[in-house]
Amino acid sequence: MFNANTASESCPVRIMYTETMTGDTIHASELDYRQCRWAGRPLALIKCTEFSDYSGGSVQRSNYRVILGDIEHRRPGIEQIFGSHGYQALAYDATLGPIPADDELCEMLDGVNDYALIDDDDHSELESELEAEAWDDYGREDFKREVLGVLALHDPDQEQEAPDDDAMCTVADCIDSVAATWGEFWWDLWRHGCDEFNVNGGTGYQVETGGGVHFHTTGWCDRAKHMERTNPSEARRRLAVALNRIAVACRVSE
Repeated sequence: MFNANTASESCPVRIMYTETMTGDTIHASELDYRQCRWAGRPLALIKCTEFSDYSGGSVQRSNYRVILGDIEHRRPGIEQIFGSHGYQALAYDATLGPIPADDELCEMLDGVNDYALIDDDDHSELESELEAEAWDDYGREDFKREVLGVLALHDPDQEQEAPDDDAMCTVADCIDSVAATWGEFWWDLWRHGCDEFNVNGGTGYQVETGGGVHFHTTGWCDRAKHMERTNPSEARRRLAVALNRIAVACRVSE
């Protein structure tokens, strides 16, 4: 059983009051810390599910969707709270006190003080989804822009530009990629280098506060520029050869 003293920092919920009926979508502006005539129904707001555009990270977002459940298996009794700047949180009715009637939920909340993340597998899946979405939004373009500086070192007498993402890629085999287009190939090259250079522990990215994703493209390119020139490993030697081929393929057409 978790600490039900809501005045304590270790309590996983805090009590708020609302006038909305059970089951309604609740806006954060309709909540009050004090019980009053217009806000009389108590809610237990689950602190480990709070996030917004400026607060919380992938842990809170994962906890939110694990507790809420998917569309076909919504957890009964859970109420969604929305607010400005992307604020979201989950809560449940606390008319009978802060301890939820749902035993599984009670067990989840009991564990968050020792380990803030409820489900490691969901968290990993969520971060992969955030990474893929951010890569399509801006990551690919950021990487292409910076990696051209690396390619210039491998083909210094020529000017390079990134081919159109939809163009057929004929050098994918240089890193054992099966990518058909350049858009697909840049992803494979990025992942290949992240593993080889151990960029941010091999992931190459991190999910920041607010849910944004930062790709360590500069770190990737710095390591590529300063690969061993003497006695390189076989993997580094092959990568250098691959970068030579990529640089030639990216030459600006006369």
